[in-house]
Amino acid sequence: MKGIYKYSILKDLSLIIEFYRNEITRKGLIKLKQDIYNDKDYNPEFFNLMDIRLSTIKMDEKELFQSIDWINKNSKSSGKYPTIILTDSPEQVVKSMLVQNIDKVKKFQIMIFSTLEKSLMTFGIDLSNLETVTTEIEKLKV
Repeated sequence: MKGIYKYSILKDLSLIIEFYRNEITRKGLIKLKQDIYNDKDYNPEFFNLMDIRLSTIKMDEKELFQSIDWINKNSKSSGKYPTIILTDSPEQVVKSMLVQNIDKVKKFQIMIFSTLEKSLMTFGIDLSNLETVTTEIEKLKV
């Protein structure tokens, strides 16, 4: 099934939400990242939440490394603010952990969680904003 890649930037929360559905491919991931980096509201110092709960990662190890190399070369992030991968399946966790442990990625402080609440708390975003973030994710699903 063809992948769906969307994003939203919540400036008041310093948060970039990436939403993935169906298959995540190298080409689709890089295209989404290009769109984000070119967005007028993009700030490399925002928190990054990658919601992959409704997706399957369709990249082998080589493609994962190629994607990471591209992101490393093109991201302006200092790595000061963490990236959280929001997962809900063992396969997603395993692939996310593979990415998390690659030396080139360590500057991005990648963390893996299964709940949105824990993700927001880790970012230091007050849970009173949970409904706002949940609503934004729901909009991306459409």
